[in-house]
Amino acid sequence: MKNTLNFLVMTTVNNQKIQKKAIGTDGSFFNQLMGNNETLPVVGEGATIMLYSDRHAYDVIAVSEDGNRCTLRRCKATRTDGLGMSESQSYTYTADENGSTMELVWKQKRGQEYGEWVQEITKIDWLPALYKQAEAEGLPGIVGMLTPEDIEAVCGKHFWPVNVVPGLTKARKVYHDVSVIFGVRKEYFDFSF
Repeated sequence: MKNTLNFLVMTTVNNQKIQKKAIGTDGSFFNQLMGNNETLPVVGEGATIMLYSDRHAYDVIAVSEDGNRCTLRRCKATRTDGLGMSESQSYTYTADENGSTMELVWKQKRGQEYGEWVQEITKIDWLPALYKQAEAEGLPGIVGMLTPEDIEAVCGKHFWPVNVVPGLTKARKVYHDVSVIFGVRKEYFDFSF
């Protein structure tokens, strides 16, 4: 029998967002503990995204007026300890104007008083009607029925759709769970994986 402490994922109390996750189910114990917090995003402060065992440092660069949406930008983390492949790691953090950004949204659970921070991603998909049309025409895929201009407009220099083109593609929002703590920048690389 697995020994776990079960908690609600997150709760909103008096405009606070309290993160509480199950301990002992996934990832490093320390990251799981860090993921249980009552922190809120503040522009100019740091944020840490906890992965399975690694951690990545970010800056909070925007927060919506209602506090339910924020934008994070990856910091430049420079290792300073000189200890090589060690668990004892220290870093300095500097803003990186070219760092990748991440949009986080507070999602309430329907009919519940709790929710969670999720990463919001815009995904571009081919229209389902195009798949049906290609199948009806006996083609192995959509690309065989598009002009080179259509492919360039939709895909650019990629092998997948990156642009919305009316009649060919559509945008949709996709949400992925994240474990985040605001107000602190922490970088950590687990060399054992």
